[in-house]
Amino acid sequence: MWSKFPVINEELTAFEEYLETVLVSRSEFLTNASKDAVLSGGKRLRPAFTILAALHGDYDRKRVFPAAASVEILHAATLVHDDIIDNAKTRRGKETLSEKHNTNLAVYTGDYLLTKSLKLLIKTGLKPEKLDVLARAITLLCEGEVDQYLNKYSVSSVYNYLKRILGKTGVLFSASMALGAKIANLSDEVARYFSRFGLSFGAAFQIRDDLLDILSDPSKEGKPVLNDLKEGIATLPVIMAV
Repeated sequence: MWSKFPVINEELTAFEEYLETVLVSRSEFLTNASKDAVLSGGKRLRPAFTILAALHGDYDRKRVFPAAASVEILHAATLVHDDIIDNAKTRRGKETLSEKHNTNLAVYTGDYLLTKSLKLLIKTGLKPEKLDVLARAITLLCEGEVDQYLNKYSVSSVYNYLKRILGKTGVLFSASMALGAKIANLSDEVARYFSRFGLSFGAAFQIRDDLLDILSDPSKEGKPVLNDLKEGIATLPVIMAV
């Protein structure tokens, strides 16, 4: 999908090789399960955004790749836990970890990926006060998921829906770009602009995903449709239709 942007495409190709190397654990099971969770498809949008922002400043793969891997692995960890909560059987056309193994092992794998994400963040060399961007994203993400769970089977307002998806999805895109900007020594003002763009993009991405949950072909998307409705989650198409 990045063929029109050869620089990003080239960096993502190198990043993919790097990503596989950081998933190795002393546990053979965790190594294989982590690779299943992280490497089995995906658009790599979040790491691409980290790379994109960093390319506007002092670009250094040794610092950018750990940050990009951190956000991608964190994203994978949230998907592993989501699949457990949703009792999902497939993701991206393949068995989920909880279906392939069992719930307990899937939980452990998700936890392992979360700690791996945080360890990689330390390798970026950012000062502690600048690392807060990912911690804040995790906090808002969890709050968004809890809010969604507590409001199942109730039709929310468009405002509350947008607030929820900014927390669920937008914040990680925002953090991806902010990290790239900070690592590349861009100014705080520029980092904020990248962060805001990521937040807006993430919201648009989630709205598209919610539409696909209703309109898409499950064989093409690699996951079942109407899952949100079955779980009692009122997404934007449902809110607008009521």
